[in-house]
Amino acid sequence: EDALHHDHERPPPQEQQQQQQQQRAEAVSAVHARLAETLTASRMAERSALELQAMSQVLSSHVARQAEQIEALYESAVAASANLAAGNVELSKAKERTGQATRYSVWAMVIAGLLLLLMDWMLP
Repeated sequence: EDALHHDHERPPPQEQQQQQQQQRAEAVSAVHARLAETLTASRMAERSALELQAMSQVLSSHVARQAEQIEALYESAVAASANLAAGNVELSKAKERTGQATRYSVWAMVIAGLLLLLMDWMLP
C-alpha cells in the first residue's frame, strides 16, 4: 500500500517529461527575453556612442577654428602694436619739427621787424 501511495504522488513519466520540457521552454524564453533586452540596451549604447563621437568631432572643429581665429587676432595685435610704436616715433619727430619751425618763425619775425625799423630809420 505504501508503494502504491508513492506511485500516486509521483506524476507519470510522460507528464514529467512535459513538465521538464515546459520548464526548459520557460528558461529558454527567459534567456531570449534577457538577450533581447541586452541587445536593445547595446543598440542604445552604440547610438549614444555615435552621437558622442559626432559631437566630439563638431567640438574639435570649433576648437580648431577658434585656435585659427586666436592666432589671427594675435598677429593683428602684434601688427597694431608695431604700428603704434612707429606712430609714436613719427609723432615725436613731428613735435620736434613743429617746435623748431615755431622757433624759426619767431626769429624770422624778430629779424624782419628789426630790418623794418632799420630801413625806416635809414630811409628819410
